[in-house]
Amino acid sequence: MITMKECKSCNTRKLITEFYKDSYSKDLHSTQCKVCRDIRSISYSKERKAKDPIFKKKSQLASCMARRKKLYGVGAKEYQEMLEKQNFSCYTCKTHIKDQKKDMAVDHCHKTQKVRGLLCDSCNRAIGLLKDSVEIAINIAEYLKK
Repeated sequence: MITMKECKSCNTRKLITEFYKDSYSKDLHSTQCKVCRDIRSISYSKERKAKDPIFKKKSQLASCMARRKKLYGVGAKEYQEMLEKQNFSCYTCKTHIKDQKKDMAVDHCHKTQKVRGLLCDSCNRAIGLLKDSVEIAINIAEYLKK
């Protein structure tokens, strides 16, 4: 069994325990030591965040894609297209995704299951509280005009 390994980044021989496990590697350990890999990972994330203000939101979205695909038939590609079409903003209140604490919800009609768009958490909850009723929404709008 191999007890030492050379890191491809820093070219230093280290104990095998200094490397993350990697099931795709022949020796089942990463080619970079934990220190080099962590440094690369941190700098890569900082670089990405500097270039892309919604990097964190994009990573959060990726973790929810399987659930969205199963429930609504909206995969990663469709979700991204919907975000772009809505200018990365809530369909109703136009709040940008980077200004939201949660990721955008896939809004759908509970009767037909048809997807209507992407909403911020507040707007999605509001529609739910309105029981998807246009009549109630109109009544509330008229009430707010008073």
